[in-house]
Amino acid sequence: VGVLFHVLLVGLAPFAELEDAVHARLSFEHSRWKAVSFDAKALLRRLLQADPTQRPTIQEILSHPYFQG
Repeated sequence: VGVLFHVLLVGLAPFAELEDAVHARLSFEHSRWKAVSFDAKALLRRLLQADPTQRPTIQEILSHPYFQG
């Protein structure tokens, strides 16, 4: 879900290299991120947690401020 959300937000895959994916290293440096809200970035960080047990449930996702606004 996190990868798809990332692609929908900025049209790019979230991780440039495998090492970044393994450690869930995100970068919001690309100019495309300027138009993305704080709430969307916050949700994306939660969705792309390296530890699957730390990722939100569907109920938590739907109640996130990004979807409430």
